[in-house]
Amino acid sequence: MIVYRLDNKGNIHRAGRHEYAKGEGMSVVAGLGEYYAVTRVRGLFVLPGPNAGDLPSWDIRVYSAKGEQYRVPDKLLRWGDHSLKTEAVLPDGSIFATYSKAHPGGIRELDEPLRAAIIREVGGQVNRIELYAGNEELFTCAVSGDGSVVALCLGSSPPRKPEPERLLNVCLLFSTRDGTLLSKMDGFVVPSLSDDGKTVVGTTARSLEVWRDGKRLAQQPIGDYSRLIEVSANGVFVRGHIGEDIHIMEASSLRLLGKITRPAGFDAKDDMAISSSGKLAVTFSEGRRKRAVQKRSGLYVFGKDGRTLYRQHYPGLPVSQMSWSSDGNILCYFLTPNRLMRVSFEPN
Repeated sequence: MIVYRLDNKGNIHRAGRHEYAKGEGMSVVAGLGEYYAVTRVRGLFVLPGPNAGDLPSWDIRVYSAKGEQYRVPDKLLRWGDHSLKTEAVLPDGSIFATYSKAHPGGIRELDEPLRAAIIREVGGQVNRIELYAGNEELFTCAVSGDGSVVALCLGSSPPRKPEPERLLNVCLLFSTRDGTLLSKMDGFVVPSLSDDGKTVVGTTARSLEVWRDGKRLAQQPIGDYSRLIEVSANGVFVRGHIGEDIHIMEASSLRLLGKITRPAGFDAKDDMAISSSGKLAVTFSEGRRKRAVQKRSGLYVFGKDGRTLYRQHYPGLPVSQMSWSSDGNILCYFLTPNRLMRVSFEPN
């Protein structure tokens, strides 16, 4: 496995190479900076038989272009009877992790307690900073681009709890430096944070909302908007969509800046990424409503006013992992099977 790193100027660097051992599985979690985590797994869940439920053994190490930085000790791979999952690798090399009970086949039970923590190496010692341990279900989590803030969106669904104890949605924001609870927002689900963690976009049952520094900055009725919204890295722009139409909005007011309609010939949008300049990259695909063996996809980039700035069509569905430079003017993406592409745009 070869790992590449994209810096915030849009340049691509080779970060490392890792060899598989026989009978071993390997996965990588890309970091928000120069670090990344490699998980090696040996063995599988055994079902059925006398060893039913046996867990695989696994090993997690953090690397940079300079080589291995540290190994997560075995005692930190579990928290009681909960097993670690790497959610993100922070710019300082720490791991944001959640823990849940492991079951045969990897099934997670709905009512089991959730735990979350930061794994950090300091002076050769690897420790765990505990963020949360409770009985709620994890709906989603998010991390700021600089790694300073993590958001846990928790809840439980009826009828698993009696009404007085039911917690439908709560968003908890933590500092990754020391695990401090920064804020709590009831009835709020956060899908996206700005790079500095100060701008938060999300939804309640009735509205789209933007918060900055713990205060509500903008709000509007959710109407037909999807709950999958995204804020740009600098916290200036918001991307939302109603049905197949995509909206680019000003974060400070949720004022509509541009509206994008699906290009003719495509029947689905697959992936989107908004930049700090307000440019929006979108991949579209065809074939969901026709019996075509060879589908076609399109990569489009739109300006913040909705104008088409770039388009490229491909056979199949080869575009993945779109990422913008910090100034929002360089787009990088993977083109299957192993080509890294880079497209530059004029500043706004």
